[in-house]
Amino acid sequence: MSIRFSIIYFSLFLILSAVVAFVTGPIWGFRLDYEKGEQIQLIQIIIPTFLAYLSAAITYATSRKTFREPGGERGRILRVITFGSILIFVFGVVAATVLFHLSGSGAIENGSISFSQYSSIISVLLGILAATTTAISTYVFSSDEDKEI
Repeated sequence: MSIRFSIIYFSLFLILSAVVAFVTGPIWGFRLDYEKGEQIQLIQIIIPTFLAYLSAAITYATSRKTFREPGGERGRILRVITFGSILIFVFGVVAATVLFHLSGSGAIENGSISFSQYSSIISVLLGILAATTTAISTYVFSSDEDKEI
């Protein structure tokens, strides 16, 4: 799969997953203070980065220029960085969410985390993802038709 489509599919999937997971949290017992709007805070943390990737894709798709997918060693390196960053983010968020959920139910006494710590972990993971994929996204959705591939 191309790097461009990987970023697009992941962005769409993550936006949908975050909204559904955090909004439906009370149904499955996710410990957020819905009166304080903690679910909205988490959505506000996660969604903007992925909307930026999607806007770059829209700009790319609506331009009248054709761009080649990065190939050779450069393309392989960009794919490894893209998929590796996505995996780190996904596994990190899942681990933090499980830890946050279990610590609220009393299953974990030592090492429990607060909402503030949970949202900070998500912010750090998002920062790691954004640091890598923003540069890659800028490169693969670039409008410079004469760039070296």
